Amino acid sequence: VEAWKAGTNAAEEAKSGLGSGKFVDGKYGSLALFDTGLEGFVGLPDVHVFEAMMREHASTETFSPSNNKGIITSDSEEWARIVAKGPDGNWCVNSMDRAGKVMCEDFMEHEMTLKAGLTIEEVVGLRLYTGPAFQKYNQHLRGLSAAGTDKRAKKERRYTTT
Repeated sequence: VEAWKAGTNAAEEAKSGLGSGKFVDGKYGSLALFDTGLEGFVGLPDVHVFEAMMREHASTETFSPSNNKGIITSDSEEWARIVAKGPDGNWCVNSMDRAGKVMCEDFMEHEMTLKAGLTIEEVVGLRLYTGPAFQKYNQHLRGLSAAGTDKRAKKERRYTTT
């Protein structure tokens, strides 16, 4: 507040050493870029959410997330680890972690899932994002700002519905 009253901003504070040094300068695009909206970068999601998410995770190309202790996985492996057909033939969310430890009895019946009114697609998305796939999602989204909205970038877009 004192810095604001004195007419300085967080970036000046960080550079001068007055602040904590934890701030970085924000980057802002043009008004035209803002008007493009999120769908201008990632596209519109498919109305058949579950099926689209499944298609988006069909790749068997392996990747190794830098923070996951040497894990080598793929989109399709992550999908199969989280989503399975139940005994009744319906899709369900796997309750085990990578090591086979049961995380909760049933994600879809978990108190917080019920309280929030989450769908299976939302729970699957949360499970995917809290695993190795988060790094691929983030790299993809960060790459969009550099690529802009050119046709080449649109061809390379993935995870639009996820």
